[in-house]
Amino acid sequence: MKNKFTSIQLNVRPDRLTVLNVADHTKLTVDCGQVWLTHGHSNQDYVLQAGAHLTVNAGKVLIDSTKAGNAWVTVSEPTQTPALVSLVRGWSHRAQHTPAVCVCVV
Repeated sequence: MKNKFTSIQLNVRPDRLTVLNVADHTKLTVDCGQVWLTHGHSNQDYVLQAGAHLTVNAGKVLIDSTKAGNAWVTVSEPTQTPALVSLVRGWSHRAQHTPAVCVCVV
């Protein structure tokens, strides 16, 4: 049986830090641009360019665009984890940071 993932595509702006609470085995893929990110359970910072990805365990992830323009990042979690659903609901209550979002289950 194939694992199902819930994915969300984020428009990461260079002037705003994006903070995510993710589940185990979450895959972050840079679709466009370049981002800096760090994970709460890591002592490392990562700079990822378009096409690169990183799989992280549960916890807080900080993401920022490193270039003048926006970056697009797809966040994919195993479907049985509700963190992305909570994330999307949380955004509807935040007026200051409303990234473009596209959600699909595959």
